[in-house]
Amino acid sequence: MPSSRFLPLILGSPPSSYRRRPGKEGIPAQLGPWGCQPLRPVLVGPNTRSNQASDNGEGPFGQPTPATSPIPGPAKFRCKFPGCDRTFRSNRGRGVHNQRVHKDWYDAQIQVPAEQTRWTTEEVGLLARIEVELVSGGQPPRFIDQELLGFFAHRSLEAIKGRRKRQDYRDLVETLLQQNESEAESDSVVNC
Repeated sequence: MPSSRFLPLILGSPPSSYRRRPGKEGIPAQLGPWGCQPLRPVLVGPNTRSNQASDNGEGPFGQPTPATSPIPGPAKFRCKFPGCDRTFRSNRGRGVHNQRVHKDWYDAQIQVPAEQTRWTTEEVGLLARIEVELVSGGQPPRFIDQELLGFFAHRSLEAIKGRRKRQDYRDLVETLLQQNESEAESDSVVNC
């Protein structure tokens, strides 16, 4: 026979020194039938994995749920899917609903940014030649990036600015400007 000290543990009731008291000292813990604090019940219905309601219109025990949130308060976010009139208290709730219920439609709505295309050597050379023509044609334009954007409609203004800041591009433009000046001097010598 085990000692009397361990007898409460075997029978399922811990000794009083093991009891935890919630909150402030001196408030006795509400003990369950075995002398310890009872656990919170976990509710699992037949059609759900946990106590959470699913988006198929049924609650945790298969009962129908209303179309809007049962929690009182303003439901500002309406589902944008055609024919769905569900409303939600947050944008995140609407997003979760769309991902679960309207997955194909939701995936089609997402705008995936296009992959950034690299500048080819031909494009860089053409950009540099056009810039040299704009600069050497008298008074250079005030907003040269925007002028160059007119020639490269498939590029963004930021892409053109970024390319023009690079040292290799600046060296190319300088080389083309020197060639342009030397050709202009040779033309003036020939014409004399």
